[in-house]
Amino acid sequence: MRTILSLVVTCLLGSFSRAEVLATETSLPKDNAKDLQLLQQKRLQEDKLAVIKDLQAKTILKNTVVKETNLESVLNLRLDNAQISTVEGFGALKSLNHLSLSGNFINNIVPLTTLSQLKTLNLSKNQIVAPSGINLLERLESLDLSYNQLKYAFCCLFVSLHYLKLNNNNIQQLIFIKNFNKLLEEVDISDNPLKSITIKEPLVSLKKLSANGTFITQLNDLLHLRALEELNLKNCIHLRSIATLFYRVGDHWECKLNRLQKLSISEEFLDETSKSILADIKAKKESKLAIL
Repeated sequence: MRTILSLVVTCLLGSFSRAEVLATETSLPKDNAKDLQLLQQKRLQEDKLAVIKDLQAKTILKNTVVKETNLESVLNLRLDNAQISTVEGFGALKSLNHLSLSGNFINNIVPLTTLSQLKTLNLSKNQIVAPSGINLLERLESLDLSYNQLKYAFCCLFVSLHYLKLNNNNIQQLIFIKNFNKLLEEVDISDNPLKSITIKEPLVSLKKLSANGTFITQLNDLLHLRALEELNLKNCIHLRSIATLFYRVGDHWECKLNRLQKLSISEEFLDETSKSILADIKAKKESKLAIL
């Protein structure tokens, strides 16, 4: 009986080559093959997501970004108010140009310092105490670290940065490191217990400085800001004199920062000389400096 069955099978397969039989067994319709390829790509992307340690971030990326593109090809990413506590593994997003992580629980940003293509970074409203390695992002143009827990001294040593927001932290000293910050245009250091701003060389591009609600007592180093157009010093309760920014010409006062167009200041805390200077400028009809 076994011999007969064997002969039948042999006869049935006799008209097909072995290759033809295997092809018949393994081939799929074109649509099925395409679906299989897409499934394999999806699994590959999910495998890459394994490096993202934060569960919330991983879930959002899986349900949005991974469906549309490769992880390494993502250019813009917004994960605001997503309850993210760690950015470990975010270095896999190698092509990122713009990243917003506002309103999370992040305290360590070191994993972000390998994102060499990053141009804008919003880390406002997190729990960052020390932004270690942030200066390694040499293409960064805009950085928002407002509403964090930064304290002591903040050193600015940026290569490409244009806009810097540091307001509402616990910074006591702002230091602009020599030979850096050449492209910096706007800085907001408002609402910090800031006691001093240290600038040792001209910052040729800085046009706007906001230091409202700080504890600064003198403005000497601001004379290095030769391109400054707007200076905001509202509610600086320890600032008594602004005389260092002005010089007398005949019977009136002129500002040493000859590009300054707007000075916002709380006059009630100033000494009489400073109040007199401001009154003189306000009375001067052709003055290009607006006192607010």
